[in-house]
Amino acid sequence: MKNQLIYEYFSDDDFLRISNCIGETEKITSGEIRISIKETKSFSDRNRSIIEMAQKEFYNPTELIEMGKVLSEYFPIKADDTNELSNKVVL
Repeated sequence: MKNQLIYEYFSDDDFLRISNCIGETEKITSGEIRISIKETKSFSDRNRSIIEMAQKEFYNPTELIEMGKVLSEYFPIKADDTNELSNKVVL
């Protein structure tokens, strides 16, 4: 049960909030957003804490909204746009 460790840091509600934020952000762009949580650290990250890793990669939900704004400049929403990727966090 390798994914059980992640539940020491995130609850189901946390994952739901992230998924909802992805859905809200994708309403302004045709770009698709995918959040992935790594199981292992790279060699260069071996001495970083989980918090440091999160801050390095993605820490603040408002960053997701800002990313959506940037994506919308290059990938504006279209009338026939469909959600091609699940908004669930990939473990």
